Amino acid sequence: MLPFLHLRRNNIIVKAFFICLLFVSTICTQKLQAQTYGGTDTFGDMNQYSFDWTVVCSADGTSAVLTVTFTTAEPPGLVPQVHLGGGAFFTMSGPAPYTFTFTGLTDCDFSFQFWFAWAGGGLYASSFYDSSVLPISLLDFNLKKLNNRSIQIDWTSSTEINSDFFAVQRSTNGRQWEQLETISAAGNSEVKIDYQYIDKNIPVTRTNSSNYYYRLKLVDLDGSYEYSPTRKLILDSFKNAQISIYPNPVSNLLNLNINEPLLDSQNVMIEIYNLFGQKLFTQKQRINQEISLDLSFLPPAIYSLTITQKDQKIYNTRLLKQ
Repeated sequence: MLPFLHLRRNNIIVKAFFICLLFVSTICTQKLQAQTYGGTDTFGDMNQYSFDWTVVCSADGTSAVLTVTFTTAEPPGLVPQVHLGGGAFFTMSGPAPYTFTFTGLTDCDFSFQFWFAWAGGGLYASSFYDSSVLPISLLDFNLKKLNNRSIQIDWTSSTEINSDFFAVQRSTNGRQWEQLETISAAGNSEVKIDYQYIDKNIPVTRTNSSNYYYRLKLVDLDGSYEYSPTRKLILDSFKNAQISIYPNPVSNLLNLNINEPLLDSQNVMIEIYNLFGQKLFTQKQRINQEISLDLSFLPPAIYSLTITQKDQKIYNTRLLKQ
């Protein structure tokens, strides 16, 4: 029995070892996937040329892709090169956007310098960019659903070196991003700092369950930046509010019924506009009840009736006044 117990104990230890190894591997992979660096450079006799650059690390940290995209016209006869030090120069692949792939890296540790030569004898040499110098180190980054139209974004920095600001970005497909807000960073800190932003502008009308992706652009004082990991939250479908109006066409009294349990507030704003966009009527109203609006003051014409809640349009229809 003793050899059996010894063998069983060894099996348990081996299993625990592989579980821990898998856990550590998962954490490291997630960290490496989050490593994206970038910046903006300007050069030329009159600083007339400008480009954005990004370095995206592979999941295992052994390679990375450098991409250069010009935001202005390129210099004539441009020859973009990457200098890795020690006399190592490599021409980037083109045409634009230009790329270069770092290989043989460890934990995505890289260092490089841009060398741009162009017709007329111009030469631009950038500073060396080093992956070891990060503007901000994130400890946590999480999403929380507050209601059908609001998402809370929380994050914590563990250290900050010459940090400037956080740009909160949102996407519905994980590819195209829109910037929602910029949050000032601490600058320099070696203690944990908690940050928060509430996205109150989630589109009201969602006919299907929708994915909402968020990331942070961590920007340094010198303009260099990196991206946080991407987080995703799924919001349930939220169709047009159950609103009915009658009669339409209307002569004097318009009956309006609002019955929508998904709305996160009891108050909405009812507004009527003419075809020139002029607001002719406005009234705050509680939901889940039927009301009558006296529109006898309006001359016969076609109008637009809009209902909003917290600056979000939840209903819009044409209204014919006889």
